[in-house]
Amino acid sequence: MMLRKLSCRPWPKTINQVIQMRKLISVDESTPVNKRLTSPCSDCPMRRDALPGWLGGYTAEQYAHLCHSDLVIDCHSHSGSSCAGVSIYRRNTCKWEPAEQRLEADHEKVFSNRMQFLAHHERITAKG
Repeated sequence: MMLRKLSCRPWPKTINQVIQMRKLISVDESTPVNKRLTSPCSDCPMRRDALPGWLGGYTAEQYAHLCHSDLVIDCHSHSGSSCAGVSIYRRNTCKWEPAEQRLEADHEKVFSNRMQFLAHHERITAKG
C-alpha cells in the first residue's frame, strides 16, 4: 500500500468564516445540555467534514487510540453529554459499548475506520 499526501481541499479563506461555520468550538465555549446527544457536533473530530488536525492538542494517533479505548469521552462543545461522534464511530468500527453509550452507525457523517480518521487528520490517503 502506497501513501501519498493529499492536496488541501478549499477551506474558508478567513478564520472568521471558519468560526461562523462552527468548526472551531473549544471546551471554554461549551454549552450545557441535559440530555444525551445523538448526532455529532458541527466540529466533532469524528465527522468526515471536520477540520483536519483539530484534535484539541492530541495527535491523530493519540486521538484514535483514545477512541478505541473503553473510556467514556465527554463532548467538547456540550458539557453534560458524552461525545456522540465517538459513540457513532465506535459503532461504525464494531467496537462494543455499554447500552447507555450506544448509538446507531452512520458511515455517511462519521469515519468508518481508523485508517480513514488518520488519513483525514494527518492529510494523507492510502492508495492501493
